[in-house]
Amino acid sequence: MKLKAVFLGIGFLIVFMISSCTPQANFPVLKGPYLGQNPPGKTPEIFAPGIISTPAHEYSFTVSPDGSEMFFTRHIGEYSHIYYTKIENGRWTEPRVAPFSGKFADYDQCFAPDGNSIYFVSDRPRPGTPFIGDIWCTTRTVNGWSAPKNIGSPVNTDQNEACPSITKDGTLYFHAVYPDGIGSSDIYASKYLDGTFSKPVNLGSAVNSKHNDSNAFIAPDESYIIFGSRRPGGFGNGDLYISFRDKYGEWIEAIHMGDRVNSEHFEYCPSVSLDGKFLFFTRRDSSRNRKGDIYWMDAGIIEELRSELNRKMNSPSPSEYVIKTYESGFEKYHKKIGLEVSKNWAWPFEGFTEIYSDPNFDPETVLSCFKDNEMVGFVSLRLMGEGPGILINEGVAAYLDIPRVISGFEDAADLLMKKIIQTLKNKGVKLIRTRVSTMRKNSIELAKRWGFKPHEDYPLGYKIYYTYDLDKGKLDYPTNDLQSFDRDYDLEDCSLGVSTYFRMPKERAKNWILGFESREDLISHYVIRENGKLAGYCVALSNPHNEDIIATYYIEAANEDYMKQLIVRTVNDCIERNKKLYLIDIIGHLLKYEKLVKSLGFDNAATRGIFELKLD
Repeated sequence: MKLKAVFLGIGFLIVFMISSCTPQANFPVLKGPYLGQNPPGKTPEIFAPGIISTPAHEYSFTVSPDGSEMFFTRHIGEYSHIYYTKIENGRWTEPRVAPFSGKFADYDQCFAPDGNSIYFVSDRPRPGTPFIGDIWCTTRTVNGWSAPKNIGSPVNTDQNEACPSITKDGTLYFHAVYPDGIGSSDIYASKYLDGTFSKPVNLGSAVNSKHNDSNAFIAPDESYIIFGSRRPGGFGNGDLYISFRDKYGEWIEAIHMGDRVNSEHFEYCPSVSLDGKFLFFTRRDSSRNRKGDIYWMDAGIIEELRSELNRKMNSPSPSEYVIKTYESGFEKYHKKIGLEVSKNWAWPFEGFTEIYSDPNFDPETVLSCFKDNEMVGFVSLRLMGEGPGILINEGVAAYLDIPRVISGFEDAADLLMKKIIQTLKNKGVKLIRTRVSTMRKNSIELAKRWGFKPHEDYPLGYKIYYTYDLDKGKLDYPTNDLQSFDRDYDLEDCSLGVSTYFRMPKERAKNWILGFESREDLISHYVIRENGKLAGYCVALSNPHNEDIIATYYIEAANEDYMKQLIVRTVNDCIERNKKLYLIDIIGHLLKYEKLVKSLGFDNAATRGIFELKLD
């Protein structure tokens, strides 16, 4: 075993020496901070694709305080090694194996806040121990990085210790499997006192769980800690969580970092650049043979989560809320809350009137939450039974609209979910479906927290919203096949299409279309016929709450040319009416036209999906 490791180590050393002598003939000239990459926003992006993140498996990223050096781990074959790049002569060098790595399995490196030390994990042997992961340290010298030293006990044991992270005062945070652990892997802290590390202390149940908690990054001032966990309630195989310290210096119960960071994949190995600007982490897609890439995003999400947590801690407790079933007059408050939650809310207020005035309307299917006699949120649903044309026909079912709650009262959303689910159980409902969208802040996270799973046929992304900034100007494309909607000639065929698309009775579809015709904010209402048969249909109206925003309420086309004609004419009509923004949603079978929509200058605005929950 040891002889094999030695020969493999020599092989890697030879490769390293050859690559170290190879000029950067084919490596691009990269200048500026962070390899000259464009800074990311609030959505994670792959960092330096083709340079840092490659077809190999990369993870664990750290950058020096002055931003001139970057180290990361790359796994090729059976071994992981630490790579680095730095600025020389004003440009970034091609990544290569670090001078202190390449012989053994080395990984999970991190800079100390002063930039003069790097801590990392290695399976290189130490006297009297087997090949096992220990934490080592290398120090910057005038001649480069020193020979690594094992930091010794009481941190390193005969178990694996990994993912070191260092504070300004030298306290070491890491994860390990110790006998006093809470779960299968826990996070510990060891203070640096009198030139040595003290006995590690478990961070306790506010951070650690009964499951696997690991890969921690500690803020240099110890004000927060970000770590990976496989506890229940996450989105994928492992998610990132964050814990802040309270005013007494105690860790607050860790919270999930939400869908802006986490995904259905595996997020781990977080780090924050020492200038505090960017959050880095690894995302591993299990469907790609365990391959991982390094992602980065604006680190402002940390303070956003801190502020959100503070609001929740200072918001009313659930016991101070009052839940009421629908009463006449509540709809005007529902409209007010809906507008505040989503400024571009497209659902017409008249829809509430239609639902609430239905003779079969059940007041228990709309719950409103009050605090000090003021409505702060509501949730609504529709009960459905078995039968043809019903979206849900798997027994008694319900279609739920995710709770809408005004800022500062986020806890009310969970209370409303709890109450409405219990109501549905009492009514014998076996299945709940709900629409979630990135346009509705936290709707996806809330649905997942309550156990909803993506629908197999309508996952997130089955419907995509695109917007066109009308200041870009008119589009140039002939629209000779378009005809204005003719009530006497087109109503029958169009209502059949709308009825099928929205799964509503044909008579209701007719009334819906005629309702469009009578509205003053109707922008376009066109049909295309081919050999007498309906081959295209489009209706666009103003958003009822913001007349400068135009939305396509229905669009259908037999081919790409017809779709392009409908979109172009509607865009140009909007401009002639001095509107500001045009929104179109591409759904299901229309996704084949997504490339066309992009080519016309539309921007991706949001995605939507259907999640479902089966009740016991």
